[in-house]
Amino acid sequence: MIEFKFYERVVAFKSKGKKVLVAIGGWNDSQGDKYSRLVNSADSRKRFITHVVQFIEKYNFDGLDLDWEYPVCWQVDCTKGPASDKEGFTNLVKELSAEFKPKGLLLSTAVSPSKRIINEGYDVAEIAKYFDWISVMTYDFHGQWDKKTGHVAPLYELPDDWEPTFNANFSIHYWMEQGAPAKKLVMGAPLYGQSFSLAERSERGLNAPTYGGGEAGEATRARGFLSYYEVNNSLDQILQKNYEQISVWPKMF
Repeated sequence: MIEFKFYERVVAFKSKGKKVLVAIGGWNDSQGDKYSRLVNSADSRKRFITHVVQFIEKYNFDGLDLDWEYPVCWQVDCTKGPASDKEGFTNLVKELSAEFKPKGLLLSTAVSPSKRIINEGYDVAEIAKYFDWISVMTYDFHGQWDKKTGHVAPLYELPDDWEPTFNANFSIHYWMEQGAPAKKLVMGAPLYGQSFSLAERSERGLNAPTYGGGEAGEATRARGFLSYYEVNNSLDQILQKNYEQISVWPKMF
């Protein structure tokens, strides 16, 4: 990042009126107990906040986005983390805000859309006081891990969905019911698709059995996942193939 002046290149967008925050966390980075150890220690939180402020000011960012996935429910497994993660995360958010607000720095977070994880990991009404906005990750409701096909980001409940709360409509309203102001909530939308390898060629609809992810895309090279442009390229190829077949038919008679 530093060698290629990535931070400077991204922060340059501020000249166009944009706010640029640095984010920590993400799915892979949330593996293990490091964030749990951080939030459960007052000394660790203090050191972390000091270093974060120094980093933000050094590279001229506008704030910080927290993407720990997730307090208590590490990588969606709610048996892994201690219950104290919930209070510890709240303390971290409150203490970050106390340092950020006087400096005009922004504080945001990416959070789970899952009802169980919301209940286990977040004191919603309390943390909502300190975040400038809360991005609800209303996607990846289904994927190859289910061993059956499912919609990656349904807006509303689907008739045959095995989990009726796995949709954006429920998640956003549940965050509000727990105390998050609507004006602070951002509903996430994926610009990619989950893909599947069907277990039976004849079963192609929702909830059809699968044995894993679909073939990896040429660019992203991740099985069970296709980027937006890879999905478009696949559709273009299918449409072109069908067009060519239709164009040939009149010549056959």
